[in-house]
Amino acid sequence: MAKIDPQASVKIDAYYQNAENWSQPICTALRQLIHKTDSRIQEDWKWRAPNFCYMGLICWVVPFKSHVGINFFKGSLIEDTHGLFDDTGLDGKHNRIIKITSEQELKKNTRYIKQYLIKAVELNVKGVKPSPIRPDLVVPDFLLSALSEHTAAKIFFSALAYSHKREYIEWLTGAKREATRISRLEKALDMLNRGVKMHDQSRK
Repeated sequence: MAKIDPQASVKIDAYYQNAENWSQPICTALRQLIHKTDSRIQEDWKWRAPNFCYMGLICWVVPFKSHVGINFFKGSLIEDTHGLFDDTGLDGKHNRIIKITSEQELKKNTRYIKQYLIKAVELNVKGVKPSPIRPDLVVPDFLLSALSEHTAAKIFFSALAYSHKREYIEWLTGAKREATRISRLEKALDMLNRGVKMHDQSRK
């Protein structure tokens, strides 16, 4: 596990003291809630911001212009039973953030946030890790058009695993000249029609 910054608590003190006046009590209350929830949780300083960890990262608590965010690093594995997670910018991320805009809102949701913290600690204790996030593959139009005219190749390509599709796409789009791309496309269609993966071909 990464080494804890020995000056983390001092840096967090200063960080919150310099925050907007309205957000300071929210940051303090969340900080206290985290430690009351599980005394094993330690404070750390990463990415120039307050972080909290136990057997791995748990969350960070950061004040913004109009809200204080408590971000759970494995939030995608925490069931949002009480609808607290903000939906903004979730694509391709495991983080989930709760945005607190007032002390009243925090008091209303304190017991629920505690439940999420308990679950976050449990995930780390059990060593549960989110599945790697893979970006969506963008199949180039010229390949889609070609596949529409070659049924066998289209069926085989559609059934390929993510990594094998990516190999074909990267090989085809990596061609710098039009003539090279056309040549590779012809070869790719021949291989796909024969049910051959790029990796299989390279081993011959």
